[in-house]
Amino acid sequence: MGLWKLSENGKQNLLRIYSENSFFGYRSLLGQDEYYASTIALKPSQVLYFPFNDISELQNEVPEVFQYFTVFLASELKEAELRLTRASSMKMKHRVINTLLYLKKHHGDYTWTYREIGEYCGGETETVIRICNQLKHAGVLQKESRHWKIVNEQKLIAMQNEH
Repeated sequence: MGLWKLSENGKQNLLRIYSENSFFGYRSLLGQDEYYASTIALKPSQVLYFPFNDISELQNEVPEVFQYFTVFLASELKEAELRLTRASSMKMKHRVINTLLYLKKHHGDYTWTYREIGEYCGGETETVIRICNQLKHAGVLQKESRHWKIVNEQKLIAMQNEH
């Protein structure tokens, strides 16, 4: 599953990727806010719906779930802040490499497009294509239509650590 937000200029942005046994929508429930994005199934999925419309209802009926969501929210916020900090201090090439390695490790069963990689790391599709072509010529990626495949992960990790 992917969480997408349509920007004011009409561009779709990939905000978050959900793995098996992940959940979404709880932040809007906890914050008593309308959901601000759309979730799109990237592959066949099963979705379980929790019928809570009010935070106090969740807190009263299943306090352990409420507590789990609040702890998870704090962890997710920390990860988002670290991701933002890393992204703002990294060159685009390193952001693309980090994204490629992350996607392979956590979501390797999905074929990611250059556009999706760009959306996830905050880059333009054209820039991601250019960087991926450089990585292809360096022998770490293999191009498969509009998609990529890591063929030398150790060399890509070494390139990730270059400053």
